[in-house]
Order: sequence, then structure tokens, then C-alpha cells
Amino acid sequence: MKKLSLLSIPVVLAFVSIAAGWTERPPAALRLGVFDSRAIAVAFARSEIHAQWMKELLARKEAAEKRGNEKEVAAVEAEGARHQRRFHLQGFSVAPIDDILVHIEKALPSIAEKAGVDAIVNRWNVVHHRPGVELVDVTEAMIAPFHPDEQTLAIVRDMKDKKPLDFEQAEHAD
Repeated sequence: MKKLSLLSIPVVLAFVSIAAGWTERPPAALRLGVFDSRAIAVAFARSEIHAQWMKELLARKEAAEKRGNEKEVAAVEAEGARHQRRFHLQGFSVAPIDDILVHIEKALPSIAEKAGVDAIVNRWNVVHHRPGVELVDVTEAMIAPFHPDEQTLAIVRDMKDKKPLDFEQAEHAD
């Protein structure tokens, strides 16, 4: 019995040393794709997708006016005003852009793969990351599906070094 317990000590020590090695290994490098939500909002607002939505909204309003349906006209105008307010907060502050991201969700895996990132998140929502996590800006890749013109690209690049407004400032900004 003593021989068995003496033989088991090296085996146990081997397992302990292996387990200790696992906990001491540095975590794997993580590449996190980050985007500026304001830039995505601006690119979308200036896109053909948004222009088409605006044409449809205007057509709904005109049709309601022709029918003399003032209640529907008011509802369409209110929808447009809510839409404009949300865009204002998305473009100048950090209001969520989930309603915009649905238009490019199929492109996101390809964007992540091309950038070599493990995940993509809004840069304004990264509150902490461990040392060694690499942040990779994927903003321009994420606005590409909206086919931005040169003026839109210039606006996006100009925003890059500017902090977003807080909600109260954005609500009162003209």
C-alpha cells in the first residue's frame, strides 16, 4: 500500500503542475472591432435606403392629404418628427442604432473576417477591456454598405476625433 501511495505522489504533482500552468498562461489575444455609432447614423441618413424611406413617408402624407384625412396626416408628420429626433440623437450623441444596423447585419460577418476581429461593438459601449485587447476601428467598413459619397466620408472622418454630445446637449443642439 505504501508503494502505491509513493507512486501516486509524482502523478498528483504532475497534474498539479499542469493545472497551475493553465491558470498562469496569459489569456489569448483578443481583437475587438469598434465602430462610431454616430458615423453609421450619418452614413445611413445620407444613403439611398433612407432616401427611399423618406419618399415613402412623403407619399403617405400626400395620399392622406388628398383623402382629406387630417388625423393620418398628423400621424405621418409625428412619425417623421420622431424619426428626425432619433436621427439627431444618433448622429450627435450615442443613442442606440439597432434600427440602422438591421440594414447591414448580413455584411457584419464579412466585415469582422476582413478586419480579423473576434467581435464588433459600439466604441461608446466599451467601458473596460483588459490590457492586450486590441481595438480595431471598423467604422468605414461598416458604412461602406450604405455607399457613402465623398462628402459623407469627409463628415465621418471629421467626427472621428470629436466626442459625442451627451443626450441633454444633443437634444438642444441645432
